[in-house]
Amino acid sequence: MDVGGRELLIGFEDLISMRVIAALRAANVSWHAIRQAEHWLRQEMGSERPFATETIWTGQRQVFVEWKKQLVSASTSGRAAFDFLLEFLTPVHGLLFSEETHMATSWEPSEGVVLEPAVQFGAPCIKGTRIPTRTIAGMIEAGDSPEYVARAFDQPLESIEEACEWERLLRAA
Repeated sequence: MDVGGRELLIGFEDLISMRVIAALRAANVSWHAIRQAEHWLRQEMGSERPFATETIWTGQRQVFVEWKKQLVSASTSGRAAFDFLLEFLTPVHGLLFSEETHMATSWEPSEGVVLEPAVQFGAPCIKGTRIPTRTIAGMIEAGDSPEYVARAFDQPLESIEEACEWERLLRAA
């Protein structure tokens, strides 16, 4: 495959879609149910990447969305669900959507860590800053104490610990 150096291979919407799929798999939703949900959502919502445009819930090994002001199971082709089920479902957390485009604009995959396409080219950063979590973890791996790194970046120690925990989770994945 011939790919130029300036060609975008994966976009933020692709990353978000993969994150949602990973969360669904972690919640024991089958590949079949995920594919069924994606197919139905593409047809009904008219979106190429519906997992990056819709708020998703999971439970009972199904994928749920709000469609036409009703909770439905996207993995069973839009079968209606009772709204009271929402209290028993698990939302796929951390996604913020644009009101105009309905696309995900940022993702907070872990407490205190955010990815935004316009900040550090979408690299995970400490929330509210432009400080990449990889930079923080790299300094600590090189021997700097968490307290020193917190002072150096004028950040609370808790933010430094959250950044390091995120990087640890990435390596473990």
